[in-house]
Amino acid sequence: MQWDTPLIVIYVITDALVALSYYSIPAALFFLAFKRRQSVPLQPLLILFGLFIAFCGGGHAIDIVSLWKPVYWLKGLWNIGTAVTSVITAIALVPQVMEFVRMPETAARLRREKSDLEEQQSLIRAVLDSTDDGMVLVGEDGSTLLYNAAAQRVLGSGIPSVDWPQHRAQDQDTVRLPNGRLVERLTRPVSGYGQLYVVRDITERRMLEEQRLRLERVIQTMKQGFAIVAGDSASIVTTNPSFDAMYGGRPGELLGRPFESLLTGDEGERREVHEQIRRQIFREGYWEGETVNQRGDGTAFVAQCRINLHSQGESKLFSVIQTDITEQKKREEESRKLEQKMLQTAKLESVGLLAGGIAHDFNNLLTGILGNASLAYEQLSPSSPLRGRLHDVISASQRAADLTRQLLAYAGKGRFLMEPVEVNGLIREISNLVRMSIPRNVDVELALGEAAQVEADAAQIQQLLMNLIINGAEAIGEDRSGRVVVSTSAERLSPAGQSEALTDPLPPGRYSVIEVRDNGCGMSAETLAQIFDPFFTTKFTGRGLGLAAAIGIARGHRGSIQVRSTPGAGSTFRILLPVIHSTVPQRLPERTELSGEHTTGTVLIIDDEPSVRSTATAALEYHGYRVLNAESGARGVDIFEERSADISVVLLDLTMPSMSGEETLRLLRKIRPGVRVILSSGFNETEAMRRFADIQLAGFLQKPYTSGELIESVRAALVES
Repeated sequence: MQWDTPLIVIYVITDALVALSYYSIPAALFFLAFKRRQSVPLQPLLILFGLFIAFCGGGHAIDIVSLWKPVYWLKGLWNIGTAVTSVITAIALVPQVMEFVRMPETAARLRREKSDLEEQQSLIRAVLDSTDDGMVLVGEDGSTLLYNAAAQRVLGSGIPSVDWPQHRAQDQDTVRLPNGRLVERLTRPVSGYGQLYVVRDITERRMLEEQRLRLERVIQTMKQGFAIVAGDSASIVTTNPSFDAMYGGRPGELLGRPFESLLTGDEGERREVHEQIRRQIFREGYWEGETVNQRGDGTAFVAQCRINLHSQGESKLFSVIQTDITEQKKREEESRKLEQKMLQTAKLESVGLLAGGIAHDFNNLLTGILGNASLAYEQLSPSSPLRGRLHDVISASQRAADLTRQLLAYAGKGRFLMEPVEVNGLIREISNLVRMSIPRNVDVELALGEAAQVEADAAQIQQLLMNLIINGAEAIGEDRSGRVVVSTSAERLSPAGQSEALTDPLPPGRYSVIEVRDNGCGMSAETLAQIFDPFFTTKFTGRGLGLAAAIGIARGHRGSIQVRSTPGAGSTFRILLPVIHSTVPQRLPERTELSGEHTTGTVLIIDDEPSVRSTATAALEYHGYRVLNAESGARGVDIFEERSADISVVLLDLTMPSMSGEETLRLLRKIRPGVRVILSSGFNETEAMRRFADIQLAGFLQKPYTSGELIESVRAALVES
């Protein structure tokens, strides 16, 4: 057999390549199995398959060797090994082939399992994203493995990456994030992965807690009382210390009590007030007003109250803010009464000024009438028929003078003959007269206490008492029996003891108190506020000047009147007059009847009223005096300066326009300090003496006066000179 060299070369090369290819397959498989032994385990089938490929490759290598040296026994053994491994491999591949046959079914199952896994993953993701707490799974290397939407909101957009502490024990803490948010952090270890952090944003909650704490501190320290009341049961849920103190209770003592139990009144009244408040709250959302409440000790107080409605779902709450305004209400009431009193005083003073002005003008007119009538009466012979008519004129003038004195008494400027008077004796003197002046069904009882002396005009005080007693009898009426009790006492008045019922405030000191009390019909508060008005009366035909004159008399005696009255229970009038001791203020000497001596001299009459000047001039000239007239104070000063040496007495009017009598008198004293001056006025002598306390007067002549009184005063002044 001849060798074909090229053919041999081709045969050797191809078999070598096939053998090499066969050996590369198991080498690659074993290398892959060795490198990935953790994820791809070395299975028996893989070994069998590798051996089968190796035997196949080895057969090709033996064929190449056999070209030069036949080794048929080796070839046979090798083929036996190849056959055995191929059979074993084929048998081992049967399950794999069957599995391959079933591969479409397996793929479908895998797709179903994948879908289930994806659904579970979506469900888990939805659950994780639905929670408000952020969840972050941090690996061992610090990388973020898992997070939910809440973690993105809390930690920031994108993949949350935070320098989380590693290998933390299972614990819970609070941290401030770099973005300023405050989070509560819960740490849990996850085996095989790292740490699971659950974070909860508590920034708003912490702010609300801080606001709640601040509000609670404000509520606990506020001066106003604060409480929360349940809307359904109306029971008190919460109170602050001021609210507890307002009701005199210990902290927490009011909790659970019905709110209406804090109000005054019986159960029905409290429930009615409470229901009215609740209706407005549910209608308007709030109620504001004043309530009268009751403390634990039973005392009442007035509170300014504001109640607001708060809804929390189906439940409702009331917040109550109260301020104790009892003292404020007292001050307001005192201020109101003081204002009313000031208005009343101003009104009385205004009417008093009017009455005083009218009385002054009336006195000037009456001086002319009474002076001329008395002078004419004096000049007529006793048998003249005109004397009777002149007597009537004089009597009418004197009655008119009584009317002006009543007006002056109301104005507090009447002519009072002040002298020490024992009050109890004064009352006894008029008791019989009073009993005859009132109906028989009314008894007058005297309950005279401590005897006290006052400086007073006895006639004026008696007139005042007569008015009060008669008023009390008229309040009782004629259809039933009653009594008027007149009592006396003495009391010391202090600044703190000034009663609000006094018509005028009094200085501290000791006062004699004359009390007139009746059990008549009494007076309402409205009537009581007007009883001293000169034009107010409850009588059908009354003039209303009786009590107005009474207060004028009291004022003229430096006293005051206190009135208390209740409808159906009668009235009580208390007259307070200052008590005197052993000394009594000096008065001008009483006039005495003088003889016809001292009927010469010059009298300067200074008066702005022409009728007064003419009447006085006629009377003085009739009795032999020379008279000079001046219509004003300035004119009188001029005349006196010119003829000072000739003038014996000056008759000076107290009230004149431009230059008053007081100013005129001081100028006259500058010209001649010892000049004798008789002061003439329609006002009372006490007022005149007070205004001229530092100047010695020769006399005082009350207008209107008769010609005889004028002559008597002039003669007395000349005698003293």
